[in-house]
Amino acid sequence: MPKLRVVKPKHSLVYAMKLLKNTELENWHHEHLAMTGPDGEPVHLVVHLISGTKEEIRDQLLQSIDAFFDLADEIP
Repeated sequence: MPKLRVVKPKHSLVYAMKLLKNTELENWHHEHLAMTGPDGEPVHLVVHLISGTKEEIRDQLLQSIDAFFDLADEIP
């Protein structure tokens, strides 16, 4: 029987999404999200907003994800 290996991940991706109606954005005031990283150090994430139709939002989000991973390739 093969033995199982525990593999520690080299990276983690943190994300959150919520689709809001534009009328719900009037009370949206969070530009940054603060959390604690695995090493106990504070981590600050920038909140991004994409507006448009659902299809426009989806297209822009997919482009943004591709661009994110293009930049992330530079991180060892």
